[in-house]
Amino acid sequence: MAGCKKEEPATETPTATVDTTPPVITLTGKSNDTIALQTAYSDPGATVIDETDGSINTALNTTSTVNTALTGNYTLTYNAKDAAGNQAVTKTRKVRVQNTAEFLTGSYNVACTCMAVIPGDTSTTITTDNYSANATVSSSVNTVFTLSASKIGPVNVVPVTSLNGNTVNVT
Repeated sequence: MAGCKKEEPATETPTATVDTTPPVITLTGKSNDTIALQTAYSDPGATVIDETDGSINTALNTTSTVNTALTGNYTLTYNAKDAAGNQAVTKTRKVRVQNTAEFLTGSYNVACTCMAVIPGDTSTTITTDNYSANATVSSSVNTVFTLSASKIGPVNVVPVTSLNGNTVNVT
């Protein structure tokens, strides 16, 4: 037998797969939210999925907070990196904290039963009338609620009312 050298099959060096795909952040809940002043806010959060690492919610980093004691606009920012260091596209959630009265903005028809007592007259007039009311608000703590007076008989009836301690203008 002639001297043959047995050739070993060529071994291929495995090629390492390089992860270049960033994870994807998906917001849970609304991307724009509105809450009332002095109420609790619970951030619904977000999820993070990576093509290579799978669910990596523990890598989620949220910056900013919502100050529910102060009206204004707040932005929560969500970031994450996968194990390879790929940065996800940043996601944001806008949260508006507004005065409770701001939810009342608009015009209203208000039904009211009034008792009119005319000075020097022993009779009383009880009537039901409709008023128009307009709530005008701003981001300040105190707001204005305007209620128009009605004329019942010979006198203007000026309704006495309040809106949770805020200013009421009667016209």
